[in-house]
Amino acid sequence: TGTYGTVQKPDEFDALIAYSPLYHVVPANYPAVMILTSHRNQEVVPAHAYKFAAVLQSNQRAQLPVLLRIAQGGAAALLP
Repeated sequence: TGTYGTVQKPDEFDALIAYSPLYHVVPANYPAVMILTSHRNQEVVPAHAYKFAAVLQSNQRAQLPVLLRIAQGGAAALLP
């Protein structure tokens, strides 16, 4: 079992779905959003950020942006 659980165990799967922001996006008027991650993020692979940004963009009903920034360095590269 990983840090956050595994989808192979039903009770852990339910917990993962419950706190996953990806599975709670619905068509709505969201505020402007900027998603930040790093190319070398060791906690969450950048592909997850791409997927979340795409789902949020497709469900955004307000005329406000959903932006995604992938830095090439580690976490420090996200800082100005």
